[in-house]
Amino acid sequence: MQLRKLDGGPRNAGEDFTHIGDFMRESDTPPAIRAALYEAAALIPGVKLLGPQEDPTDRTGLAVSFPYANGQTHRELIFDQQSGALLAEEAYGPEGKLSDWTTYMPSKIVSSHPTLPGS
Repeated sequence: MQLRKLDGGPRNAGEDFTHIGDFMRESDTPPAIRAALYEAAALIPGVKLLGPQEDPTDRTGLAVSFPYANGQTHRELIFDQQSGALLAEEAYGPEGKLSDWTTYMPSKIVSSHPTLPGS
C-alpha cells in the first residue's frame, strides 16, 4: 500500500486504517485523493461500512469502522458524502459506548477577522 511508504509504521491493517485518518486530517487533500483514500479504506481487511452515521455535532456522514485493541472495541471514520472530507473520528470502549471523539469543522482563509461581541 502506497500509504505505508509515505507514512511508515507497522505493516498491518490497523496501521493502514490509521493512515487513512492521518492523511484525511493532516492535509488539504484534493477531492480526487479523498475519494481514493475512502476507496482504499474499504479494501483494508476488517473494515466495515456502517452506512450513514451522525457525528458528535449532528452532521451525517458515511462511516467506516475497524476493530481495535487497547480497551476499545472499534474506531470509526465518518466522511462527508458530498465532498469526501473527514467529519469525525470516534473510538468506542469495551462496553460499546463512545469513549473518545474528534470532529473536524470546515475552515477557510478570510480577508478580515470576525467582529466579536463587546469589541
